[in-house]
Amino acid sequence: MGISIPMQPLVTYKGAATSTTPIIQPAALWLNGQDAMETGLDILILQQAAGTGTLNLVLETSISAEGPWTPLATFTGGYCKTTKYFTAREGGTDKFQRFIRWKLDRSAPTLAEWYITFRICATVR
Repeated sequence: MGISIPMQPLVTYKGAATSTTPIIQPAALWLNGQDAMETGLDILILQQAAGTGTLNLVLETSISAEGPWTPLATFTGGYCKTTKYFTAREGGTDKFQRFIRWKLDRSAPTLAEWYITFRICATVR
């Protein structure tokens, strides 16, 4: 049994066709797993469109708020409902460090506006 935390309530982001600057989750909403050994992230992407380019929802982890940040998982495409599990245990695969955050990463400008609606809930043990 773990503690459930709304890491990102349902939100929609939209951008102009030419915007490629990454959007990073506000630090106040980052998951601080300092005392956690395992976490499950329940990801729901209701809609996602990027014209002819790529829009990635990237989960990242770092030992400190200053970074460096390492990708944990990347989601590209439309509707998605999944749970990803990560561990802090020695020798474990899919390891996370102290902090987990999301980032929206646009690869290239397109001819159309982009948008995404998603939420992330975390369960830590």
